Amino acid sequence: MYLTAILRDYLRAFAKNTYAIGNSLFEKDGEENNCFQIRAVSSVEEGQVDGALEDWRKRVGDVADLFDKAADLCTAAWESDDWEERERLWKEYRNTLCAAFDALKPIFHDLDD
Repeated sequence: MYLTAILRDYLRAFAKNTYAIGNSLFEKDGEENNCFQIRAVSSVEEGQVDGALEDWRKRVGDVADLFDKAADLCTAAWESDDWEERERLWKEYRNTLCAAFDALKPIFHDLDD
C-alpha cells in the first residue's frame, strides 16, 4: 500500500509542477514522433497553459488515479469480513495494479524533471 501511495503522490506532484511535455505524448503506434519537441507554457506567470501541457498533466494524473484505485482496493480487501468479497477485491486489486504499472511504462522516462 505504501508503494502505491508513494507513486500516486509523486505522479500528482509531478503533474502539478511540470512545465514541459513528456515525449510519450508524441508517440503513435509505439513509435516516437517529434519526441524532441518540447513545448513550454506560454506564460507561466499569467497561468496560461497550452492544450498539450494539459493533455500531458491529465495523462500523468490518470496513471496516479489507477495507483490510487489500487490502494483503495487493497485497503478494502484487508478490511472485508466476507471471504468471497475479499477474494473478489484481491483479484480486482491485482488487475488494477497491473493496469497502473502498464500505464506507467510509456511515461516513466519522462518523469525525471
